[in-house]
Amino acid sequence: QPTVSSGASGAFPSGRRGHVTVAAHKGNVIVMQGGRKKHHVCLQDTWLLSPKDGATGPDAWSGPLEWIEAEPLPGSCRWGHAASVVVDPLGGNDLIAIFGGRQLSPDG
Repeated sequence: QPTVSSGASGAFPSGRRGHVTVAAHKGNVIVMQGGRKKHHVCLQDTWLLSPKDGATGPDAWSGPLEWIEAEPLPGSCRWGHAASVVVDPLGGNDLIAIFGGRQLSPDG
């Protein structure tokens, strides 16, 4: 079973519901965005889960994993939304398209 650690910040994502999670970068990174905590507190944060030390390949997800907090997306927080990874046809980069959901102020 893989072990999970925090990145340089020493932080982990808080418990939540109504968030989105998608696999990006050819399945080497899992992106988690938004959602709500207890008492309807809306979250705007974005987290990346990936094999520690950039490991890739079929066994990478069975080794140590690491959470890293990324820059939050612009705009207000969002929950109950959907997301999909789209490959940019011009640059080949993964883009995450977010649809629907509810937007609230970060404090509620």
